[in-house]
Amino acid sequence: MKMIALPLTLTLIATAGCAPVPTTPAAPPPPGPEAPLTQAQIDICLNYAKTNLQWKDRESLRVEEARWNGPGGPNGGQVLMMINGKNAYGGYVGQQHFMCGLIGSAVAWHIYPW
Repeated sequence: MKMIALPLTLTLIATAGCAPVPTTPAAPPPPGPEAPLTQAQIDICLNYAKTNLQWKDRESLRVEEARWNGPGGPNGGQVLMMINGKNAYGGYVGQQHFMCGLIGSAVAWHIYPW
């Protein structure tokens, strides 16, 4: 009888302290930009880079990635872009960082090279 009572007692003691864990709702996603970056806003920054920076072949300049760098929307914000252009031999040199500050439909400032 002692052999049965000991394991039964240990089982009861071990399970007595177990209570169901209350589930908490999932945390909301972190706040993102107010509006997605539009192609027109990307083109404004790209045209600014083409006309105001030194490039061997301005027409070959292309955007490989673009996103808001913080809150942004129709009234502007900071646009972070990865741009690539051709060198004197006709090959692309590789992605380079370019950041421009949009206010409405105008570029207020830029940072290049990173």
